[in-house]
Amino acid sequence: MDLNKLNEEISALETRSVAGEDVEKELIAKNFAFTKLAEQEKSKAERKKLMAELATVEVGKTEKEKISEGQIWKSDSHFLHDIYTAGRHCENESETLKKYAKTVGSDEQAVTPDPDGGYTVPTQISSKLVERILNKGVVKNRCFNIPVSVPRLSLPAVNDKTEKNETFFGGIKVYYKAERAALTVSKGEFRKIDLTCHKLTALVPVTNELLKFSPISIAAWLSVKVPVAIAAKETKMFLFGSGAGEPKGALVGVDKLGVNRGTASTVKYADLCNMWARAYNKNGGNWCWYANDTVLPQLMQLSFEGTSSSVAPSGWSPYIPAGVMGQATDTLLGKPVFYTSYCSALGTAKDLCLCNMEDYYVAEAGGLESAVSIHLRFDYDESCYRWTLEHDGQSSWDAVFTPENGNTLSPYIYLTHGE
Repeated sequence: MDLNKLNEEISALETRSVAGEDVEKELIAKNFAFTKLAEQEKSKAERKKLMAELATVEVGKTEKEKISEGQIWKSDSHFLHDIYTAGRHCENESETLKKYAKTVGSDEQAVTPDPDGGYTVPTQISSKLVERILNKGVVKNRCFNIPVSVPRLSLPAVNDKTEKNETFFGGIKVYYKAERAALTVSKGEFRKIDLTCHKLTALVPVTNELLKFSPISIAAWLSVKVPVAIAAKETKMFLFGSGAGEPKGALVGVDKLGVNRGTASTVKYADLCNMWARAYNKNGGNWCWYANDTVLPQLMQLSFEGTSSSVAPSGWSPYIPAGVMGQATDTLLGKPVFYTSYCSALGTAKDLCLCNMEDYYVAEAGGLESAVSIHLRFDYDESCYRWTLEHDGQSSWDAVFTPENGNTLSPYIYLTHGE
């Protein structure tokens, strides 16, 4: 019951009381209930206000947390500049860098200077690099990403390769049965997916002259270029990696499907239709196209061949450039297109690929780690910047899918050379 309704009832009782009815006890009870409910509502409002005020209060970080995250520097550039000015002997360390080294330690986890060590890069700078990798990559952010704390991960997977003979999920069947008839047993089949992290590294020496005369610009340059290089490497590996000491690409496994093009060295609308026809899970997924830049002129000249004007009005195309209808990327049959030089050149196999990368698993242990050493190349008067990333990737499939009727299907389809 709310206050408004109680107030209406009290008013009605007062009217009846004026008219001579004996409602005194009922009126007292209603007034008591009104007072109590009003106090409860006031208490709730005060609690709500207090919670709102608490939500706006930022819990302060300890001095050690601020130092560990690099918040004692005004910017990334100031941190890198302090690394340089520390020189080749530790006597030149700034007070800020001394405080940081004492709290965090070197990249060798030693409190005292290590001739082969350096300084761990603050988490704020490292997180910016990770963010750039995610933004620059055109594959990883579409995969099924699994953060892990150990270098090896085993995942169970359903051995689902066919629906022939009404078999589902590796062996499950369903039956109609008469009353009191014995039920038929069936069971699914499972397999194991093993992901073993491989170390991806970048080691960049920078002359101390460059740091001395341009300490601000080198910090900005490294923070942009290194993540781009890492993202590019991941794109190549997650699509075409061999699996030997590196991730196994989605388009190299036995679960991929090749579709012959109709005319050599071209891409036609019929080729796109044939590729999409072989896609598994057309009603869902995270489908996109990967293409070499040499394929773009073919896409821009695509048309709906052999269709009536009522189906495809004049001027329509299965290819829509970015921005025409507000989309951020080019689209092909409504799916985004990403261009990469790792796809083959026009006219060769895998110049155009269609993938549902959510069926591709990526395990990453600990994220990107970075460090700076002023000692490693002491005799060359250089400082070294190091990045390491441990990850693995492979498809969750181990075979193409055979439906009850029709052609085999796959989450990874590519256009062949047509020979």
